[in-house]
Amino acid sequence: MALDGWMFIGFILILGVLAYIHRHKLATQKIVGNLIYITLYRSKVGINAMKSIARKLETPIKLATPVIIGFGFLGMALVSIEIVVSLYNLIMNPTTSAGVALVLPIKAKGVFFVPFIYWIISIFVVVVVHEGAHGILAAANKIRIKSSGLAALSILVPIVPAAFVEPDEKALRKSPSRSQLGVLAAGPMANIILAILLFGVITGITNPLADSAYKKDGLLITSLVDDNTLPAKSAGLTAGMIIKSVDGKPIEDLAGFQSVYKNKKPQDPIEMGVQETAGSDKMTTITTTLAENKDKKGEPYLGVFFDQSKHAIIDSWWVPVIEWINQLLVWIAAMNFGVGLFNLLPLGIVDGGRMLHVALHRFLTEQHANYTWAAVSGFFFFAVAGSLVISAIR
Repeated sequence: MALDGWMFIGFILILGVLAYIHRHKLATQKIVGNLIYITLYRSKVGINAMKSIARKLETPIKLATPVIIGFGFLGMALVSIEIVVSLYNLIMNPTTSAGVALVLPIKAKGVFFVPFIYWIISIFVVVVVHEGAHGILAAANKIRIKSSGLAALSILVPIVPAAFVEPDEKALRKSPSRSQLGVLAAGPMANIILAILLFGVITGITNPLADSAYKKDGLLITSLVDDNTLPAKSAGLTAGMIIKSVDGKPIEDLAGFQSVYKNKKPQDPIEMGVQETAGSDKMTTITTTLAENKDKKGEPYLGVFFDQSKHAIIDSWWVPVIEWINQLLVWIAAMNFGVGLFNLLPLGIVDGGRMLHVALHRFLTEQHANYTWAAVSGFFFFAVAGSLVISAIR
């Protein structure tokens, strides 16, 4: 097992020990009997800070609330369509990737792997931003915040750490629909906004700084699609090879490759100059015929995954530091974006589900609103669960 896997197991054990030690202060919300549940450790940490921010920014927050709600429902529609389309493609095409996956610091089938140190820092940022935004909007709408604290999603044992801000639910339900929707949409939208800002920092600052220390020298083949009928595998390409030219044109990076590849069609020939391993002088020429992309009809398909091949031109202490920071920002941005969108799904007790519940009660009778909400929530529960199960067993 990789080091990150052992670190993750150790982290779970620490959570379990802490839960045992502080059991008299813990609350448990069962989801599926004693199998799946959420454990909460309540405190008052951060509440005064949220109230202070809400007081200082009360006017701009109230002006921005309709925009937050509008984009929240737009995000709900987009992510709902994506989940449905993804599940359909997953069922119809075995090679399609699932639209949803568990994000964990362990390598396993159906799991999106994140190195442990990036994962734990990203989770911390995600939950602080998400729950802090809920708390600030609640305070701005004069809704009492009862508690804040740590939480863990448990499947028998604690697995996914989280944090929470707990507004007074009775006061929240009695507040106007606009206030309720603003509080609920604030968390996901804060995650998405932070992700967009971080992607700007990555694109404009940290990526260029990291790239300035290296010279690009081709495309490193990291892996191949496991299908012997596809061109890459049948032609003899293997992981570790570096593509240096395509159809006689030198290739330094992905943009250079795409400038040639974009003019290709299925059944077109492609000639690649390949360096057998990094640093090797041994070159070979591989010619093959492109296949058709099963997901995009009429598009060519090689069946290979790339990474940038490069060599250092600056030897300085700041290079690995900038690279590490850049990679951390990428993971923080990606996880904020993913968590923000997922929380907008009209699913159960996540923010999107509760937003839908509030909205339905504005337009339907209580009985019809509850039935509709249960049907939509149940559908997306099985859509998400189905995607995870199919992805795990394939």
